[in-house]
Amino acid sequence: MIKNAVVNFYDVLTQAEEEEDDKALAGFFFTEEPEQESETSGGKNRPKPKTPPDDDIEVPRRKPRLARLETTEDGFSVRPGDGADMVRYPVRLRVRMAYDTASGNPFKKYSPFDFDFSGRSGSTPFVQATSDTVALAGFSPNELEFEISGPKFRIDVSGFDKNRDLLVKLRAVPPEET
Repeated sequence: MIKNAVVNFYDVLTQAEEEEDDKALAGFFFTEEPEQESETSGGKNRPKPKTPPDDDIEVPRRKPRLARLETTEDGFSVRPGDGADMVRYPVRLRVRMAYDTASGNPFKKYSPFDFDFSGRSGSTPFVQATSDTVALAGFSPNELEFEISGPKFRIDVSGFDKNRDLLVKLRAVPPEET
């Protein structure tokens, strides 16, 4: 009896009749098929697949951004976003960087031996502002803060390890945090 327990248990589980449901995901995946007569479809009367409604769906527009990130070969650039003309200047931007990790939060697992803007240890990436409207307002080992005084700006940060994935967080600093 015990020898056949696993086989008997498997038989109980597989007794349920398996049935294919053609309409299971019809609400998500649909196709428009040309109308065919029932004679050509083998005499089966299948219901027509649902088609999407013809109503125009309003997609909400995303909030305009002050700045955007662009990746480069060994770093990144910070450039004006589509909302840069609508902002009151001066504005502070904070950029936080870390190499990606296999698990956990890479920003919490940052090591100064990876790179270090303070110059105390590790390699120091190169930072270049190509506009008079950008000033370095502060830095820490893996963070830079810039004061932007106009809508035309560009910040290039390079010199990171090309063989590692760099994660970058960019955010505007609220006036109460400065």
